[in-house]
Amino acid sequence: MDRLKKIIPAVCISLFLGGISTFFLLSYNQTVDTALNLSTFTSSGEAVTGASEADWEVFTMTDGEKTLLTCDEYGSYMGLTYPGQTFYYSRVLKETLTEPVLYIWASNYAVCIFIDEHLLYSDYPELDFSIGSTDLPMLDTDRARPLRISLPADYQGRTLTIAQSTFPEGDGPERTDYAFPCAVQIYSGYSYESDLISDTFKLLIPAILLFILILFFLAGFLSKAFKGTFDFELPILVLTVLFRLCCHLFQFEFAWKYFGDEFLSAAAVFRPLSIASLLLYLAMRIRYYRHLPILFTACYWGSIGALVLLLSNTADRYYDLLYFISYTLSPTLAFGTMLLMLILVFIHWKKKVAFFRSMGKAASAMLALYLAFLLISPLFLPGYMSLVFDRLYTDFHYLTFAFSTRLLEILFLLSSAFALLVEYIQTEVQRQTDLSVLASQKEMALEDYKNISHYNNELLMLRHDITKHYLLLRSMSETDPEGLKTYLDELLGKVQGIPPLVNTENQVLNILVNNRLHKAREQGIKPDIVSSQAPPELLLTDAELCSLVLNILDNAIENAAQVKSDSWIRLNLHCKNNHFVFVCENSMLPQNDIPEKDAKKISIPRRGYGLKIIHSILQNYGDLVSIQSEGRIYKITVAIPLQISSR
Repeated sequence: MDRLKKIIPAVCISLFLGGISTFFLLSYNQTVDTALNLSTFTSSGEAVTGASEADWEVFTMTDGEKTLLTCDEYGSYMGLTYPGQTFYYSRVLKETLTEPVLYIWASNYAVCIFIDEHLLYSDYPELDFSIGSTDLPMLDTDRARPLRISLPADYQGRTLTIAQSTFPEGDGPERTDYAFPCAVQIYSGYSYESDLISDTFKLLIPAILLFILILFFLAGFLSKAFKGTFDFELPILVLTVLFRLCCHLFQFEFAWKYFGDEFLSAAAVFRPLSIASLLLYLAMRIRYYRHLPILFTACYWGSIGALVLLLSNTADRYYDLLYFISYTLSPTLAFGTMLLMLILVFIHWKKKVAFFRSMGKAASAMLALYLAFLLISPLFLPGYMSLVFDRLYTDFHYLTFAFSTRLLEILFLLSSAFALLVEYIQTEVQRQTDLSVLASQKEMALEDYKNISHYNNELLMLRHDITKHYLLLRSMSETDPEGLKTYLDELLGKVQGIPPLVNTENQVLNILVNNRLHKAREQGIKPDIVSSQAPPELLLTDAELCSLVLNILDNAIENAAQVKSDSWIRLNLHCKNNHFVFVCENSMLPQNDIPEKDAKKISIPRRGYGLKIIHSILQNYGDLVSIQSEGRIYKITVAIPLQISSR
């Protein structure tokens, strides 16, 4: 059982930590591919030095007259003459690629794409549109994925022109006098196929891992429920992972094709609900400083209510306030609450709370592993580290905290799953230990019953013959006075041959002591009972009483068995000064008389290990233990209070 306690957690740690790096990598929704970046700005929002002015021409066109826009240091362009004006950016395609595919990250912007003067793609094909002819409206819904447009085979040397809409006045958070060109990349056909395969793996592997987590938490809940314990915290974790799974699935393009716009608008609350459920679970687990996480979690749930009102389009009057709560305050609140939870996890670890001790160890190991993964990622993923730091910079610069919160969410989910697994294993090990103790007690009870039955049979036989013995004694007193003494000695020997029986009011104590006295007699050790008095109930549990008594008596039997002649054990069980006193004396060999070959078999109390067990059991009951060793006598006395004291 001790080996099981060590092996199973070690295996679980290996299994969990082995998949951490893959989980972190696949949960990071950013493609790391080799592609030509044609964007006018970097992912951190800074303008591409030189490239934006040398390669791209950004302009507006009215009545055939072209007006160039001025680029600022953040990659945006100034010079729009009115809100909602369509602007253009064009460049000559000089790149040489096989089967090129154009990627345009246009979330809610409408675009039209031209090669020279020929229309290649339009979000509004019903409009008769050419360069400079009309204004494009904004899209009604956001795109989940970038536009993928295949370029013609003779693209090289031709001019790529992209027309893009802008926000009308009061219709969005951006300034209406600025133009923000979309991010543009160009892939080869091979890169496009690789991207599709990458998307498939990014969809399946995290989804499978999240589904396994759901099954794991459900199995834990059902396992406890079948044993009569309903852990209502586990269904909250199930909801957490379920919301996280839905959030993951609806990030992919197929969701936008198979579900309507209204449902996908509602799907925007899946991620906040996942975070809120996780925070609720942790707040329910926290023992110390609970008011802080409960308050922050309640505030975050309130921000989700604001998001629901915003998405339902029923609170136009408070649009700005709801937008601020949903998209500025809510991410900051989620990140801050998760940081607070992480600090509280380590505080509970230091306070030796079992669940958080396991959770803190798992979280520390995962953080260390992820940092190590980042350090070695340039060897096989050259762009991954820079992408991570770009996302972290964006989180803290613009207070979005999307990537940071995702990392903490995964950290809490996996460490919680590990802590629950360790908790379940420890519970099962303890249950098996209790069952083993009960089985041992049952076995000892059966053996004690046999001893008592044998003892009772001998008494019945003696009682059956006692009348005959009395008549014979009377006759011998008259006819054979000399043989009377011999006959009385014979009867006395039979009486003394009956093993002593401890008969207190405590049945568990009777079973334990009588079982070991029978074992002592089988080894030629003479037991002696001075007193057998004990209350029916003790403060010790049955498991503690069993460990204490058997440890004392087994050590006494081992000591006494080393004495070849006149080996004995003497017990004195009585109540004194509101304490139950257990005194055990036994014969032993002096230290110098122990043969060298038996030096490693010295009794446990002499080696100190048995005393540690005794002290560990009695430390909550006053730790009243006395040891005396003089010559050939070893004596141990323990006292257990009869009244409940503060523990």
